[in-house]
Amino acid sequence: MTFRRPATWKAYPFRWAGELHFHPALYLSTQPVRDPCRTNGAATVCTWPVRRLRPGGVLVVWEDRGFPGWTLATTPGRPSRVGGRSAKRATTTGGACSAIGGDRTIEVAIASPENDNWTQVTACLRGPGLARNERRLDSLLESTRFASQ
Repeated sequence: MTFRRPATWKAYPFRWAGELHFHPALYLSTQPVRDPCRTNGAATVCTWPVRRLRPGGVLVVWEDRGFPGWTLATTPGRPSRVGGRSAKRATTTGGACSAIGGDRTIEVAIASPENDNWTQVTACLRGPGLARNERRLDSLLESTRFASQ
């Protein structure tokens, strides 16, 4: 996948040797990220890659997901398209991103050509500058291209 992003949104590829039920592909953030996963014995727990968003901060998490029986039709949000693929987008005040100080959570589920699979984009935005950063996210999504359609 390729896309254009603001220069202030640094890319941090996810690196983890263990098995997870989801696969984070990439983080984009206005601040440094940390390894979000910790293993204690046989259990691995993953959290957010930043502890707290700074004022005006952005964190965008790209994940490859799969679940038997998943369909875009049952996913909440308004229909859209990303990279030529069908998608659904939901925006909430606070939402999941409130755990790291986010004022707005934008979740985009992008259908994959493979059954039961999708690309999940979760964007956490903290004010000030929410409208500007949401427009930047819109531009990023509009520029997204997948290697295989």
